[in-house]
Amino acid sequence: MPSDPSIPPILQPLKSAETVFTPYRLMISGGLLGLLLLIYALIAGCSEGYHKENGKWVFISWDEAVLMRVTPVEGADAASFRRLGNWQFAADKNSVYYWGHRIEKADPASFRHLQGYYYWRDAKRVFLINAEIPGADPETFQPLSKDAWARDKNDVYVRFDALHVRDISSFELLQGVWAKDSKAYYAGDVVGGRIVTCDYESFVILNGEYAKDKNRAYWNGFPIEGADAASFEVVSEHIAKDKYRRYYGPKETP
Repeated sequence: MPSDPSIPPILQPLKSAETVFTPYRLMISGGLLGLLLLIYALIAGCSEGYHKENGKWVFISWDEAVLMRVTPVEGADAASFRRLGNWQFAADKNSVYYWGHRIEKADPASFRHLQGYYYWRDAKRVFLINAEIPGADPETFQPLSKDAWARDKNDVYVRFDALHVRDISSFELLQGVWAKDSKAYYAGDVVGGRIVTCDYESFVILNGEYAKDKNRAYWNGFPIEGADAASFEVVSEHIAKDKYRRYYGPKETP
């Protein structure tokens, strides 16, 4: 899905592992700027969301670049247009919209929110906000207790990624990024999910980010290059060390 400046970046699919440690991208911009924008919006008397102007629907949002951004809802059927439970979503007889943009393949007649996180479904598909989760079964799909983790009758998902779990009947969430079943360990974060390629029998979770087995040390499921597994230990939530060096996340640090 191409990037759109009128849609918050965090609500667009993240598919590259290169941004996992940079560190985690900001979920919400806030502070004084956010307060000023809110005050300006109140003074202007125009809230964020869908509004009808001159017989046509638009989506209004506020940001630091242009203050009030007005996005026409292209192709919307004015007579059947309706806001959904979340102010960012709407539908008409033909389409479903997010931030004023049409959601591909979404069925407006059956589109509804699932409990927890930002999952939605229709009669045939499951969506994470405005993009389909390929292969997810809408009838059995349910969010799990960790944000961005979910499952259906066939698999477990982290954001848009199917984990292809090896034994779903024994699958369980563990602390931090970790999960496991009887045959494999898994990790999931803001980028997505992955099977941890490790020695299952000797694998030990050290905290919410770090783990090790007899051969290697791991951060968020990724092997830490050059780490000495035998002496590897956690110093704090984000810092670990072995007999040779210290690590911040997966990176060597002084």
